[in-house]
Amino acid sequence: MKKTYVQITKKNMDDFGSVIIPGVLEECKGYPGDLLEQYFCIGVKADKETAGALIAEMDQDTGDLRILSLFVKTAFQRQGIGSGLLKKLTDLAFTAYDWGPGEYGVDIFLKVMYALPVELKIPFEAFLQKNDFTDFYVFEPAFGERPEICGATAQVHLMRRAVEAALTQSDR
Repeated sequence: MKKTYVQITKKNMDDFGSVIIPGVLEECKGYPGDLLEQYFCIGVKADKETAGALIAEMDQDTGDLRILSLFVKTAFQRQGIGSGLLKKLTDLAFTAYDWGPGEYGVDIFLKVMYALPVELKIPFEAFLQKNDFTDFYVFEPAFGERPEICGATAQVHLMRRAVEAALTQSDR
C-alpha cells in the first residue's frame, strides 16, 4: 500500500471531510485566512483513497500542539498511518517553531482531549501510549450517555542541529 501524506487546504478539505471531526471541519472551513496561519492540517491517502487526517494548532506562547482531530478509517488502522500523522505533525512543528538565537533544543507537548465510549477509548489510549503519550487524565467523569472526557500529553524534544543554528544566527 502506497501512503501519501498531503497538506490539507481549503481547496482539498472536502476530500478529507469524512475523517475530520465535524466541528473542527466547520471551524477550518470558516477560518477567514490561510489555514496554515492557524492550523497544521495533514491528510493521508492510501492507494489514492482517503485514509486519515490530523488537525492541530500551535499555542503561540509555548509552542505546544493541541490535536483537534485525529482519525484513521477502520480499514486502514494498525498500518502505521496514525503514527505517521503524528510524526508529520512533529516535523511540521520543528519547521514552524520560532527558534531563538543560540537555541538548539526545546521541549514541547502534544496534547489531545477525547470523549470516547470504552470500546473505542481502550484501543485509542493504547495507540497514544505506543506514540509516547504518557500522562493520561480525566477532565470530567461520565454523565448520563456522555462518556468521560479525557486528555493525554506527550513530551517531544525538538533538536536543531548546531550547523543549522549557526547559519541562522549568521543571517541575523
